[in-house]
Amino acid sequence: MIKNIFLSAWRKLTKNKTTTIVNIIGLTLGIAVTMVIYTMVQFALGYDKFQKNYDGIYRVVHQGESNGQVTFGYSVPGPYYEALKSDMEGLYQEAVMISESYQNRLSLEDEGRNKVFNEETGVYFVTDNYFDVFTHPILSGEARLMEPNTGLISKSWAEKFFAGGDAVGKTVNMNDRNVLITGLVDDPKPNSDFPFNLIVSYETIRKEKEDGGWGSVYSGDQIYLLLDKPTENQAAIEERFTAFVTKHYDEETARTYKPFLQPLATIHSDERFEGYSYNTTPKAMIYAFVAIAIFMIITACINFINLTTALALKRTKEVGVRKIMGGSKAHIASIFWGETALITIISVFLSLIVADAFIEFLNTNFDQQLGLLQMGLGKFSLFLLSLTAIIVLVAATYPSWVLTRISPVLSIQNFYTNKASGSFKVRKGLVFVQFLIAQFFIVATLVLLKQMNYLQNMDMGFVREGILNVSPTSPYIEKLDVLKEEIKQLEGVENVTLTYTNPASGNVSATGFNLAGKDDEQFVTQIKLADNDFLNTYGIKLLAGENINVSDTITQVLVNEKLTKQLGFEEPRDIVGQSIRIWSREVPVVGVVEDFNTTSARNEIAPTTIFSNKGHYRMLSIRVSSQNLTATTNKIIDVVKAHVPQEEFRHQYLEEEINQFYRGEQNMAKMISIFAAIVVFIGCLGLYGLVTFMVNVKVKEVGIRKVLGASVQQIVMLFTKEYGVIILMAFVVAAPLAGFLMGKWMDNYANKTTIGPEVYLAALVSIGVLAAITVGWKSVRAAMANPVDSLKSE
Repeated sequence: MIKNIFLSAWRKLTKNKTTTIVNIIGLTLGIAVTMVIYTMVQFALGYDKFQKNYDGIYRVVHQGESNGQVTFGYSVPGPYYEALKSDMEGLYQEAVMISESYQNRLSLEDEGRNKVFNEETGVYFVTDNYFDVFTHPILSGEARLMEPNTGLISKSWAEKFFAGGDAVGKTVNMNDRNVLITGLVDDPKPNSDFPFNLIVSYETIRKEKEDGGWGSVYSGDQIYLLLDKPTENQAAIEERFTAFVTKHYDEETARTYKPFLQPLATIHSDERFEGYSYNTTPKAMIYAFVAIAIFMIITACINFINLTTALALKRTKEVGVRKIMGGSKAHIASIFWGETALITIISVFLSLIVADAFIEFLNTNFDQQLGLLQMGLGKFSLFLLSLTAIIVLVAATYPSWVLTRISPVLSIQNFYTNKASGSFKVRKGLVFVQFLIAQFFIVATLVLLKQMNYLQNMDMGFVREGILNVSPTSPYIEKLDVLKEEIKQLEGVENVTLTYTNPASGNVSATGFNLAGKDDEQFVTQIKLADNDFLNTYGIKLLAGENINVSDTITQVLVNEKLTKQLGFEEPRDIVGQSIRIWSREVPVVGVVEDFNTTSARNEIAPTTIFSNKGHYRMLSIRVSSQNLTATTNKIIDVVKAHVPQEEFRHQYLEEEINQFYRGEQNMAKMISIFAAIVVFIGCLGLYGLVTFMVNVKVKEVGIRKVLGASVQQIVMLFTKEYGVIILMAFVVAAPLAGFLMGKWMDNYANKTTIGPEVYLAALVSIGVLAAITVGWKSVRAAMANPVDSLKSE
């Protein structure tokens, strides 16, 4: 019986090729996108789940307050680690200190050649108990992390640095430190917030960190605890944190500084913080992608229902004959269920090909590392079988019910109405849902793109066009002064400054300070270490006072408006001449600069201090004239090469570096744009189904109207007014809903655009044009048909 059902289904599908192809395309795209989203969601939810102590690892984080705003952070000062171990003794199993090393120069001798590698990230200092807490398999050698200047290297880096990957026992010079490689570890997993490729003993830098004191904080320094009784221990530690803060911090800081523990399970999804991968996937984004997948399947199923019920008018005689011959409703329904199952199965197999190609596209263009079977064949097969069953159930139930309730007498007499193929209102309602979903995604996508464009082009408080950054590796830092003087002489170079980082950077340094004479009031400021050409090079405006003098060390400071207000000064000029105590020195504030973003524009502007410190300069920032930009850049590189080997320096335009801030949002915007385009395409297929139904129902009405003198335009309007009303009704619901939800999303940004009427107008016009193209050819074809052909049976 099953064989006969599928044979009958196959004959019907091949007979109605156009409808079959449209159904398969819609279902294939819907299932493929759902597979891809399932893979993405599973990847995001699986971050660090391979850790043997996944449920027991917690990170020390804190809540604070800055200028009346609640802030969150995860970095700790150097002395924090030993103090915490002592004060929290007995409440945890292990405490691990991790410090990230940024912009690393790695040199080594291999096969008689000196090799140099510049790795921006991937190098981390860890305490000796790291492997007791975290799962990171040692493939060969051993961990000797109690000894300074020892480390372990990942398999991929060993193969990259050393011929044959034989690294154990070799020495790597890392930023002027010789590190003995004592072991080889497995490569970090792609869905991990611990992308460690070179793991170095924390003992190597312990003294340096602890000497920095409680006021010096580096964003790469974090503490992780292993708790044997997570719930009980977490509550006890957080309760004891109050006394801990009171003991080690001044009264002002203790009032707002609130440490607490963050479970490892939430690190990748908590937007308040971030892990060492510097990549978070908020739960809201996961829910959004799940919603996209559900809507995709709904729109694909609606297409199937509309097209199937539209064809029901052509199958009434078949149903009537089957019933007269003794066919039961169950038997007739099984035929339609068989057709649905066959189309779905074909679509599933095709979707595997499409999904695999789509994932390869995402991996290549969106920095992803996805795979359809990354969560295991069994889990993926169960998902696919469940999805197939749901689609068959949703797509087949209504059409089979509609077709099995047809009266055999009326069908044989060819006497049928709209009701014979199901309620036309239901069909219009389904298309309404499709257009609601499609227009929601169009509005959401336009808002997303507008916000990304706003962030990338907003005024950040400094010039970023035409700024070239040149960063020599540590052995050649001493050449910076010579390079600056020579580059300044080049035609096309407007200004040059020596600095530690850009005005806006992912590498944030902060320190504590207080107004001179007010030691009881402690504040925190971000610091920018640069010479006196910093303001002119970056076009940062001086609002009051004067620029800092030429100096190799901190003798004067500049502060921004935010810091001025934080200290209680109403006007910028009021703080000029005051002294602050910073870095164990009392220095005067000589000027106030206009606020500028020190990190991504998604964040609030932070209190910032600028001062000289030659020993910390790491790069040249060169402002190049927009005329002959490429030629001038080439001249600059030639000057640098005369003093520094090519492999010993990096160069990049500031604009490119700032764009990296928004890489995650850019990728998300592109992906959602692609998904939105697919939703709209499937929605247009649904509209095609509705128009097909309308043409079938009104074929004789069209013929009579043409005989009575109706024009082609009037006939076309007969069809277009139906979908025009549906589009407008769907827009009225979708537009405010999308605007409200996207407005909530934009609240996460300190700087945001507005959702103006142009966004809604563009969405309405775009869907209107697409719908007109979709329905136009079908309605025009019906309007131009010969009325004799449609009326001759009468």
